[in-house]
Amino acid sequence: MNDTLDNDTLMEEKVDSAMRKAAEKVIETAKQTHTSVVVWEHDQIKEIPPEKIEMWLNGKLSPEARA
Repeated sequence: MNDTLDNDTLMEEKVDSAMRKAAEKVIETAKQTHTSVVVWEHDQIKEIPPEKIEMWLNGKLSPEARA
């Protein structure tokens, strides 16, 4: 049973790391091209400046404040 929990935890960590790396690439591309990041949130399309997303990911901005 513990092996299953350990494997699940490891998988979650790998998925989280992959998603964070993908987000970092998106943010960097948006900065380089001077564009916003386009996201689907609350049934609508939003454009968010990459700096705001970066602050949110680093815990310096609440998710509610980024829109």
